[in-house]
Amino acid sequence: MTRAEIERDQVGYIQHIDVVVGHISDVQAGHSQRLDRIERVLTQHTDQLKAIKTTQDAMQIQLSEILTILRNGKTDG
Repeated sequence: MTRAEIERDQVGYIQHIDVVVGHISDVQAGHSQRLDRIERVLTQHTDQLKAIKTTQDAMQIQLSEILTILRNGKTDG
């Protein structure tokens, strides 16, 4: 193999490596976007679960009040 052939091959290898690195960067960017979307969805779900918990707590208080009224046989009205 001549020096010119070796240099040509090296240039080809470098170009190939550049293409592979570019592809890896694109894949990483895509994964980053997906992770951002997942994070947004998880945040929304967390907020929804907090709202459900708040509603459940309020309902539990109301049920406790109803049970107290039923046990005592009294109403304030």
